[in-house]
Amino acid sequence: MSNIIDYNLSNLPTANVVKEWSRDNIKEFLQRNKTDLELEENDINVICGQKVTGKAFLRLTEELLTRNSGPFKLLFGPASAIADVVKQIIGGQPVAGK
Repeated sequence: MSNIIDYNLSNLPTANVVKEWSRDNIKEFLQRNKTDLELEENDINVICGQKVTGKAFLRLTEELLTRNSGPFKLLFGPASAIADVVKQIIGGQPVAGK
């Protein structure tokens, strides 16, 4: 398996790779790409605070991330960016505009 450092928004991992990621891998991936995704440290902390592993990361949607009654309650911008990356990983396509 490739090292997490090998992945960015121009070179996304496959869903099979992400499924094996630990919580620390998810945190590192988000931190490495936070500028391009326009995430703040608090956005990453919210994801990590819910103990999101690779399998759980692949199930994240914009709705789940923004729902007031849900565990994340992120603002639309960060939620949309994360959900788009998840869709691209699952679909195997590069992130548009990156």
